[in-house]
Amino acid sequence: MRNSLLKAVALTLFLLTGCSANVTRHGYQIDPKKQVAECATPIKLKADLTNSDIQKLGMIDVYDANLVSVNCDESIVLGMLKTDSCHLGADMINITEERQPDYIFSVCYRVKADFIKFKSAPSSTLLASDPQYDWAKVQARGAISKQKGNNAYFGAVVGGAAGGAVGGAVAIGANASH
Repeated sequence: MRNSLLKAVALTLFLLTGCSANVTRHGYQIDPKKQVAECATPIKLKADLTNSDIQKLGMIDVYDANLVSVNCDESIVLGMLKTDSCHLGADMINITEERQPDYIFSVCYRVKADFIKFKSAPSSTLLASDPQYDWAKVQARGAISKQKGNNAYFGAVVGGAAGGAVGGAVAIGANASH
């Protein structure tokens, strides 16, 4: 029983380390050696855009790698989108789908977005992020999300260890009665 418990704890610790969200880029690639200056690309949620006024430079999909992904709170993911937009020279990030963490099935902020380049000067409303993407608000939500995710992982590890210990004790008791 003790050996099984140690294996379960070791496996849990292994799974909890270094599993970042998955990223799929469509229509573009990022050269990791190329450094870009931080840019303040505005972020919109489902912006109403006319295809004749824009050029879509690419699309990104950031999603959960598995139940133990880390480093995938909203501020980290949106920061990644901003970096990609800088690489591409995008004028705007248009989020087409987003899901906040639910802490049961996922602790990650998951998003699909398009990188947009305007063919002509856009209206000033398109050059400002939607209020929910104000960077101070995003960072505050990211910190809260990270804490909730850590609590969920801790609860899962403790619950799993306790469940394993109880299950092992029940199995030992059952074997002793035979």
